[in-house]
Amino acid sequence: MGIGAYRHLVTLQHPAVVPDPATWYCALQPAGGQVSDGQAAYVVRGAYHPGITLETQILFEGRTLQVQSVNDLDERHTDVQLLAVEVVGRGTTPGGVPVYAPPTILEGPASQTIDAGDAVLLTVIAAGAVPLAYQWTQDGADLPGEIYQFLETGPITVTTAYAVRVSNAYGAVTSAPAIVSVALTYPQRVIADGATHYWRLNETSGLMAGDTVGGANGTISGGVTLGAAGAISDGDTAMTFDGVDDQIVTGANVNLLTPYTLEAWVKRSGTQETTILSTRFGYPTRDVINWRVQNTNGNPTLTLDYANATSPEQNFAAPAFVADGQWHHLVAVVTALNVDLYVDGVFLGPAHPLPAAFTGVSYPVTIGRDQFQGFGLGTLDEIAIYPRALTAAEIAAHYALGMGT
Repeated sequence: MGIGAYRHLVTLQHPAVVPDPATWYCALQPAGGQVSDGQAAYVVRGAYHPGITLETQILFEGRTLQVQSVNDLDERHTDVQLLAVEVVGRGTTPGGVPVYAPPTILEGPASQTIDAGDAVLLTVIAAGAVPLAYQWTQDGADLPGEIYQFLETGPITVTTAYAVRVSNAYGAVTSAPAIVSVALTYPQRVIADGATHYWRLNETSGLMAGDTVGGANGTISGGVTLGAAGAISDGDTAMTFDGVDDQIVTGANVNLLTPYTLEAWVKRSGTQETTILSTRFGYPTRDVINWRVQNTNGNPTLTLDYANATSPEQNFAAPAFVADGQWHHLVAVVTALNVDLYVDGVFLGPAHPLPAAFTGVSYPVTIGRDQFQGFGLGTLDEIAIYPRALTAAEIAAHYALGMGT
């Protein structure tokens, strides 16, 4: 048992108020003074939403707080919600801190992840000589008027760092930042991770497949079926290619310069080759890149073909591709040394050495047609190109996000 300024978590209720939640907690901060243990008077000052001021006389007996009277609240205010409260007074309680102590943070605001547009309620628990002052910050800047133990934000659409500075006459301390992360949708994640071209293939009419970020829009021709059920969990559509005469050709060059990453969602509808993306350059020579799913000796394989004027054809085939008529997430990571192929977030391995003569190209690309074998059969969605090598963790995260997990 000691004498001084103390801080405890206590429960305080009043019948004229229906708080949310049903019980709420306030911070007990008796001012220092040489008074004996036992009964002492306190004043609770707080704020209720929407803007009602509370001042309550309470009685402190050991660790019990009892409401004696309430000003500014009556039975008409049964739906108000407590926002903040401060207890000041004199007395002694167990386990306190010295009266002249600078503030310390006992429990800072917690980081969390939310959906875009949600609001959050952040709180802090601090100790030290009273009175304690609070100032909340957002990304390092003070938030005007946010001077309580809580912060109730408005809708948050981007990841934001919040912190609170607690001060008294003897010093100040700032909490560790609470990072409120906004969960990104699959398209937002693709763009945030730096895709330079992104064909969502979600058009339901017309003859144009838009490049969401790179401007390399493609012209649709042949038997492409628009509005097919899409791969990812956001409900967007995909495009199905009939394997006869259909393709999408971009009107602008697309850089495939090492390092880069190719990403797509693919659903096969037969044993005929499914072509994702290809390009032919260096006419009239047969210089190509083909990214496709084909049957090799009766087994479906994920293949990336390279050929150019100074190197013979290189065929990087991964035998573990799943041909079950379901959507699968396919990735090819191309660096100056290797080609790494992934299916559904899993590295198929081993890495395939890339020909030293190959450095990449910048030329229009074709979706749905193989520059070697012709037109492909299957459904394609969410084709993206990144000007870097995505990490294994990023690839796994893309797959999980696309699956809605």
